Amino acid sequence: ANTDQITSAGLEGVTVVVEALTGILLAAFSTLFLLYDGRRIWQWTLKLVPAAARPGVAGAGPRAWRTLTAYVRGTVVVALIDAIFIGLGIYFLDVPMAVPLAVFIFLFAFIPLVGAVVSGALAVVVALVTQGMFAAVMTLAVVLVVQQIEGHILQPFILGRAVRVHPLAVVLSVAAGGMIAGIGGAVVAVPLVAVTNTVVGYLRAYSREAAVRQSPRPHGATSTDASPAVGPRPEPAETEPPADTPPA
Repeated sequence: ANTDQITSAGLEGVTVVVEALTGILLAAFSTLFLLYDGRRIWQWTLKLVPAAARPGVAGAGPRAWRTLTAYVRGTVVVALIDAIFIGLGIYFLDVPMAVPLAVFIFLFAFIPLVGAVVSGALAVVVALVTQGMFAAVMTLAVVLVVQQIEGHILQPFILGRAVRVHPLAVVLSVAAGGMIAGIGGAVVAVPLVAVTNTVVGYLRAYSREAAVRQSPRPHGATSTDASPAVGPRPEPAETEPPADTPPA
């Protein structure tokens, strides 16, 4: 029975590793193609869209891509800053496994709100177990200071207005993504919501502009009605008859 359990656990572990490697290779393969031939792929995708909706989709696509790249770029920078400064703090406090904890902090920074809490709590627990209460309190202080700087300075400055998602939407999307697809779902939930918000906002504005352009003109209006008003022309001056002309 024990042999069967060990074999089953080993097979499950191998399956998970194979699935993870397959996903990584597929993502890398797709990324390379998008970087190399992204414009042609986008043009081909636009041809699949009905002609009536094509202008709106053509405008929404680049905006969605800019939102996604801004989110990923900003999150990577913020995660690096968190990992470096918190890692240095726990290193100088002689907390063991400073480098693995820094890597853990970097990875969990991609899960908004929840990831920072989990990674910070883990660092505090490790400091408490290995170095005692003083090291744990100092580690907590380092984590809180870095995360406050991140939340109030780094994220608004780095992400700017490219990613505009309400904090409640962030919490709900992370929770829904985690319940649906685990950690991977929690990671992709917020960028998906940010991209959707950008696309919906653009399409709504585009539809309003299109409705205004296609709205009928008032009854009796012509193209000359919109031109500036021109005053009445002056009457031509009366000319006197020639002198040799007999009077009527």
